[in-house]
Amino acid sequence: MNNFEAHHALVGAIAIATSAYIYLASRTTEAKAKRAGARLAPGPKRMFLLGNLLEFPKDRWLETFTSWGKQYGDVVYLNLAGVPMIILSSLEAAEDLVGKRAAVYSGRPYARMVLDLMASGYSLVFLPQGHEFNEQRKLFRLSLGPQVLGSYDRLIQQTIEGFAGKI
Repeated sequence: MNNFEAHHALVGAIAIATSAYIYLASRTTEAKAKRAGARLAPGPKRMFLLGNLLEFPKDRWLETFTSWGKQYGDVVYLNLAGVPMIILSSLEAAEDLVGKRAAVYSGRPYARMVLDLMASGYSLVFLPQGHEFNEQRKLFRLSLGPQVLGSYDRLIQQTIEGFAGKI
């Protein structure tokens, strides 16, 4: 390989590395929040790609989280190599975010393998909050809710007697 080809290979490698860096930087939680006009909660300084993974405690979590709570406030944001995490350091913050605003902050991760590839997208446990989830939950409560459980007493008693007879 002559100098001209080596130079082009180097320029190509730099262009690919720069493109990958820009792409990865635009996919971070911080970049998404900035595009949405939102602010992330304060927290320890994050490294590119690794986030706070190297700072995350392996043991003695309580002491570390308490220290971060005193330093950054009741709500602390961490990023563990692409996995966002919020630490709530006070009962008031937990009640506010988990209790009062649960509909805004709760949800289920999208499990592509289960939902798309295994065709289990209609299972109640995997559905996200919404109309379909509410309809399935109503049907579930009609068949297994507290008002209906008494109707299963005879069946349960027969099954227990059959099982006890086999022992």
